[in-house]
Amino acid sequence: MHFCFLKTLLFSALVLSSCSSSRQLLKNREAKALASQLNESSVFQEAWTGFTLFDPTSSAFLYTLNSDKAFTPASNTKIFSLYAFLHTLQDSVITLAHQLQNDTLHIWGMGDPGFLHPDFDKNEDIFRVLSDTVYELVLHNSHFNDYRFGSGWAWDDYPYNYQPEKSSFPLYGNKVYLNWEEEKEKVLINPPYFENYIVLSNESTTLIERDEFSNAFTLNPNRLGALKSKDEAFGIPFVNYPYLQAELLSDTLKRDVILSFEENISLPVNYIKGEPASIYLRKMMKDSDNFIAEQLALQASLLKFGYANTQTYLAYAIDSIFNFIPGNIR
Repeated sequence: MHFCFLKTLLFSALVLSSCSSSRQLLKNREAKALASQLNESSVFQEAWTGFTLFDPTSSAFLYTLNSDKAFTPASNTKIFSLYAFLHTLQDSVITLAHQLQNDTLHIWGMGDPGFLHPDFDKNEDIFRVLSDTVYELVLHNSHFNDYRFGSGWAWDDYPYNYQPEKSSFPLYGNKVYLNWEEEKEKVLINPPYFENYIVLSNESTTLIERDEFSNAFTLNPNRLGALKSKDEAFGIPFVNYPYLQAELLSDTLKRDVILSFEENISLPVNYIKGEPASIYLRKMMKDSDNFIAEQLALQASLLKFGYANTQTYLAYAIDSIFNFIPGNIR
């Protein structure tokens, strides 16, 4: 049922992007006025503009402008992402793959975007498994074979809440969160691990800034008014790298976590599962959440190929999942 609906939705999107610009049925004054506004508008003249007006009653295209041209689809691509994930992901998102060897528990992050994320369940069962195990804990990262940002992302948006870095084992959504504690009249930092990475300065132009390639944060105490007026936490992405994953996990669990540098180890199929996939997919579509979309693509790649690479999964999806769509998908 879901797949039939999504196929219809996908074909509708394709029709809207491929109908001929010559099919113009300007039968009334309103349609002609619309055409004049689009063609003569100083706003539309400054950009590459496409427009389609469709009458569902008569099943006719009343007016089209450049509707047969290719445009950057922006977040409409999440419709395709949703369809692909429904074909690839399991009922629940997998948080960890694990393997027990002698006195050591080896773990591999599976791209789950929700572990310790404030917007999701706290994954207390998984947290207890990791914190209470009597075995030595070893974290692997050699299966992550991707970049910090997805293709097409604006890399200079690195400090903004909507653009955390990708990783094999996201923790806290790969962001630092600031809350104003009214009773104590102080800023609370979560995770507390990053408290020592933040310095105060009145010279910064925003509430908090970060160096592009390091976790050096600058907080301006003169701009706390913006934080005090917020009902929710203010998030800023942190720079993610394997050492930090191990250190942050160790600080959170209050136990040692060893980072492994072993290469070419086959990913085990013993899984620890987290939230139902539907919870992530719903938030991805409702909030147009890029981070969730990117992380689920990494998990899909891990399930299909044993390593995390978005482009590899996209190539597979185009060839095998979207092979019913005519033409080329880019």
